[in-house]
Amino acid sequence: MPEPKRLDKSVLKSLKLGDSDAFREVYDFYFSRLYSFIFNSVRQPNVSEEILQEVFVKLWVNHKKIDPDKCFNAYMYVIARNSIVDYYQKNIVYKLLDSNHNNFLFKEEPSFVKDIITKDILKMVVPLLNEQPPRRREAFILSRFHNLTYKEIAAKMGISENSVDTHIRLVLKYMRSKIGAFLFTL
Repeated sequence: MPEPKRLDKSVLKSLKLGDSDAFREVYDFYFSRLYSFIFNSVRQPNVSEEILQEVFVKLWVNHKKIDPDKCFNAYMYVIARNSIVDYYQKNIVYKLLDSNHNNFLFKEEPSFVKDIITKDILKMVVPLLNEQPPRRREAFILSRFHNLTYKEIAAKMGISENSVDTHIRLVLKYMRSKIGAFLFTL
């Protein structure tokens, strides 16, 4: 028997009332669909499963808000999309502050995630960068935003690689001290 293309409205009404059997039916119906959607964005099986679990937790927590007369499919994909964005927001802040990474954004991020997150992160980072001395700020920008190696930065700025390393470490230390409270709220 072919799988139905949509859930019966009675299942959604039961889910809204907190019926765990209805939840299981929704879970079975959407599991593979949403997993594929999420995996296409993050390209990591473990992360995809984690995000998918979060989607279903959000669904259960908010089951009373479900409107069976509205497009439930869109509702599920919006939860999934928002969960993907949340995942990237958390990881980009950590990556930005990790001295072992030279890239500001993940190269494999989907474009909708880059657009949303770049604006949010830049709102937080740019004011902190503007508080740095000009040479330190320049070294950091060349590393994190232009993806230059320490050797390339040293040549461009006319300083040693050790000086580049020091500049970047000082910026990261400063940002960690200022953004640390923010990280604990994620």
